[in-house]
Amino acid sequence: MNAKSLKLPELSHLAISDELTGLYNRRGFLLLGSERMKLAHSMKKNVLLFFADLDNLKQINDEFGHQEGDQALLKTADVFRNTFRNSDITGRFGGDEFTSLVIEDFGHTSETISKRLQENMEELSANNTQYPLSLSVGMTRYAAEFRSSLKKLLAQADQALYKQKQSSRVTPRGNLPVMFPGTRHGFSQFGFRAPEASMARRSHGKSRKSSAGTI
Repeated sequence: MNAKSLKLPELSHLAISDELTGLYNRRGFLLLGSERMKLAHSMKKNVLLFFADLDNLKQINDEFGHQEGDQALLKTADVFRNTFRNSDITGRFGGDEFTSLVIEDFGHTSETISKRLQENMEELSANNTQYPLSLSVGMTRYAAEFRSSLKKLLAQADQALYKQKQSSRVTPRGNLPVMFPGTRHGFSQFGFRAPEASMARRSHGKSRKSSAGTI
């Protein structure tokens, strides 16, 4: 199939989709995420942004080859699909980075989403015995009464991810999100890993949690 045989809507979708995972690419995330920010502000709803790195992707590529590294990215993309709603803006931001923009709602809060992401990554890690799979996650929550841009929200989430990685190197802790001090102007920052090493060693019997329920 070449570009001439594709219709305009198909070409538009390809332009904003990640070729490997099928999630939104960086361009698609920024474009649709900005529109979602405007919608959240008009609805007076809080916004959550999750920014995650797939840990040790370089080591997986080096030891098992890039094809296996691609499989790790595909498995992680599936975790994001099962964690977030279709209405959330979820993408592969580039390389080993995944992100999702969420309008916070009843039953779909920072706590419930973080727990679901933990459980889905735990299930993936338990069934992936060849090498460990985990995420380092930075999350920022933005209050509805303030106005901001997606660029600022990304900067806050990226900073939270950096703090999470630094904190994990110094003091390993549990899987619950930890709030970082120094938040301001409507932002709050959190960080966690998904899953912790102790969680990855649990038995394989759990069903995967979805935003629509148990699969």
